[in-house]
Amino acid sequence: MQTNETAGGISMKDKATKLNDTSHLIEYYNSYDEEGRLLSRHGQIEYLTTMKYIEEALGGDKRKRILEAGAGTGRYSVTLAQMGYQVDAL
Repeated sequence: MQTNETAGGISMKDKATKLNDTSHLIEYYNSYDEEGRLLSRHGQIEYLTTMKYIEEALGGDKRKRILEAGAGTGRYSVTLAQMGYQVDAL
């Protein structure tokens, strides 16, 4: 029988430490070309489709404030700001 302290042979403290270690994410995104992906043929389709749905959801109401969590390169945030929306990007 496993306890919460050693579930799966790994202590809960070790699991928590592993979850808080974001170095692998930082390394991945530092070496990943998201802007290049969005500029590719498939990426452009994704970008245009996403913008279409965002614009529909906003309904042209420039009083709406937008929070883009995980903004990455800011491609969507910059476009929305240029359209006159107030955008906060994280």
